[in-house]
Amino acid sequence: MRIEQRIGEGSIGTVRLVRRKKGTEGGSAYAKQRVKGRRAVNVGCGGFFGCFLPKRTPAGIEKTSGDIRFSSRHSEDYALKSIQLRLVEKKYIEELRNEIDVLRSLDHPNIVKAYEVYETKGNIYVIMEYCSGGDLYARAPYTESESVPLISQICSAISYMHKKGVVHRDLKIENIMFESQDPMAKIKVLDFGLSKKFIPGTRGIMRDSVGTVYTMSPQVLNGTYNAKADCWAIGVIAFLLLCDERPFKGKNKKEVMQNIKRCNYNFKAPAWDNVSQDAKDFVSSLLIYDQEERLSAEAARRHHWLNKPQLTLSQTRRSSQHLLEDAKDNILAYARASELKKIAAVVVAHKSSTAEILDMRTAFDKYDKAKDGVISMEEFKLALAEFNYTEEELNDVFTNLDINHNGEILYTEFIAATLEMRGKVEEKRLAEAFDFIDDDDSGFISKENLAHLLGKNVPQSRIEALIKEVDTDGDGMISFEEFIIMFRNENSKQLSNFALSGARSNGASNEVDNVC
Repeated sequence: MRIEQRIGEGSIGTVRLVRRKKGTEGGSAYAKQRVKGRRAVNVGCGGFFGCFLPKRTPAGIEKTSGDIRFSSRHSEDYALKSIQLRLVEKKYIEELRNEIDVLRSLDHPNIVKAYEVYETKGNIYVIMEYCSGGDLYARAPYTESESVPLISQICSAISYMHKKGVVHRDLKIENIMFESQDPMAKIKVLDFGLSKKFIPGTRGIMRDSVGTVYTMSPQVLNGTYNAKADCWAIGVIAFLLLCDERPFKGKNKKEVMQNIKRCNYNFKAPAWDNVSQDAKDFVSSLLIYDQEERLSAEAARRHHWLNKPQLTLSQTRRSSQHLLEDAKDNILAYARASELKKIAAVVVAHKSSTAEILDMRTAFDKYDKAKDGVISMEEFKLALAEFNYTEEELNDVFTNLDINHNGEILYTEFIAATLEMRGKVEEKRLAEAFDFIDDDDSGFISKENLAHLLGKNVPQSRIEALIKEVDTDGDGMISFEEFIIMFRNENSKQLSNFALSGARSNGASNEVDNVC
């Protein structure tokens, strides 16, 4: 990877834009000389979305004249966050790892992705999704209709986080980025360095005063608060987008803080003359002093102002019936796939850039009627209602898509199931998935590799079954050639099944195999 430019800087590190060098794709899948010595350690984020921290400098990192170069593992452009450990007090190093743990545990279309993490003796490196469209300030000022989809996406992301037991604690305009420069680009919430885990359903009291003053709630300033501090921040952001001014002003920081504690704001600026009462009600429901009275992120997401068709229709991509048909066909094929192909597809989906999955994400939006970033069983059945499937068939397909077995289809699970909407997955993408699973760069996927990927609680018998399924030469490992054959043969087998079963929409019935 080649470092292009510095795009951010803090007191303990930097963020750089890094671009992949052509011809370096695939890592161990194509390496002529197998490199050992990069052993990843699962640090407990769960499943194969877990965090993998190498014990020593990975083979993909080289120091060249003070510069850093990475072997390819992701889309063409991404952000490299580097933290210099010598600038951090030892007692705070674990807190730095907190951002990594939090980010890798979240799977939502409006939350930035962290691809991989490396730790060396002197640095922690986080390879992240690169959002090239700038922060929310970049496209200001906004009309009310332009503000609605942005605030809706923020509410969706924060509601999802709170359900997962994560509070952001530094939500602000600067930490919300457009994923690209496309006029229809979606936004991503980022910078989880101050995030904290709590137990959903509890009061989750926090006392450390952190964040940025202009979006701090009165309770944060007073030193006793809960997850609804994020909801106050949503109210501040909404106010700012709607009138291009901050709600709490002052001649100095002390005066601003006093106005926040007094909840002293109003809608008297001329810009509010053209803003609807529903929008003002939304803001007022969040900028409430009493945390108990303040809307939760989920209630804010459901607020009627954000769900008016006339405001949101012009801001959403409208997919054709053909797109939904393609998604349906791919989902049914994926449900029949072997477990190892599903694992590989999830890895490919996780590593795919926004540009590569636009069609799949549009289909996801059509399934996700609640706009909460996940697909429930009810939403799944509603999306396929017109195709005459039985209740049992739909339950089987849903179960096969729900790889994490949490009762809902996560964003990456859906993208994995619909990867081939754009045609055959490129070999270089499969090579990257192979290289990711082959975490010791041996050139083969071993039982140990799968155990690291899937977690220590996965039975050995399941690991052995996954290997045996693909290991055609009986050496107890999976080569890249065997991996490719598995993926391609699965496609052929699924197409044959469709040809034999006929069109479901014409009333034909064929039970979906449960292969998980």
